[in-house]
Amino acid sequence: MKLNDDVLSNEVDNKPSEEGKEPVVEIKPPVENPQKGYKEPIEITKPTNEDAPYWETIDTFREQIVDSVKRSKRRSTISLGIIVACTVAAAILLSLDNMAASIVAWCLLAVAVVVILIFFILNKRVDRPDFEGYVVKASTAINKVSFADGKFTDVVYFPYEKLDLGEVFADGVYAGLTNSISRNFLKGSYDGHTFKMCECALFTGAGRQRRTAFVGKYINFVNSLNFEGRFIFLVKGKEVVDQPSAIDDLEVLENTDDVYIYGPKGANLKDIFGAKFISKMKSLKVEKHLLNIVFSVWAGHTTLYLSYDDLVNELPVDKKYNPDGVKQFQKELPVFMEVLAQLAK
Repeated sequence: MKLNDDVLSNEVDNKPSEEGKEPVVEIKPPVENPQKGYKEPIEITKPTNEDAPYWETIDTFREQIVDSVKRSKRRSTISLGIIVACTVAAAILLSLDNMAASIVAWCLLAVAVVVILIFFILNKRVDRPDFEGYVVKASTAINKVSFADGKFTDVVYFPYEKLDLGEVFADGVYAGLTNSISRNFLKGSYDGHTFKMCECALFTGAGRQRRTAFVGKYINFVNSLNFEGRFIFLVKGKEVVDQPSAIDDLEVLENTDDVYIYGPKGANLKDIFGAKFISKMKSLKVEKHLLNIVFSVWAGHTTLYLSYDDLVNELPVDKKYNPDGVKQFQKELPVFMEVLAQLAK
């Protein structure tokens, strides 16, 4: 289940991006109203030695979904067979122009209607695949190890809270955004500084013209800076993906093989940010599953856009969970938070 197919969103139109980065749909579950059991915020506790590896926990949840999907498919096949058989038999009997045959025919049609009703009840009310529950349970298991560092406190997961597209617009990173999908929305503190974080996909255009602008992790962090305008820091990877596009009003202040810095004309980076932040930012490595790093810095807050590949963003349904991408993110997260915290001191 890719982020672009988030079952907690009403967005279902999936088209390939220009770079081919937007994931292909694995399964399109029906979008239902949120289940009551997943509405409440979930406090993220620290992992213990008694906890099973999170990837095993996720696969247990995934297998429950797979079993439910298989049962649904079997019911569908059996129900369709009964309905077709009853309908064909009823049509033949009605053509005989015989009272007894007509009675039997209408009884067969009644059976077909009953089968349809039973199928609907079982599929939608009794044994509907709980995709929402899978996302919530899997995200909770991942969050528990992702925020294990002692500097993380008061981390709470809000299963049905969404990223406000207006806030993304205000960051001034991507131009022409028309829609967003988000999940795993969290709020908490790192080293005493508040943050919020989620996984999101941002889009431009609509319908067949829809294109992916960004897919990955979104982190909003407070800072103590005071200046006019905004700055964009881009730490580039080998792939040209998720590049900032709302930069026409900014000057290129620095341009190297690995780093682009955009900001107001004539701005002195060291005076505003300090040498320590600049050094830490430039030391960040874009490798393996991490594709791109973008900082949007305003007076009062910093937003970090981390572009990751599908191995980090997806929650698979039809294949075994691979933890390699998330393991990388877990190692990198404290490093990113330290860089962000540098601007909050």
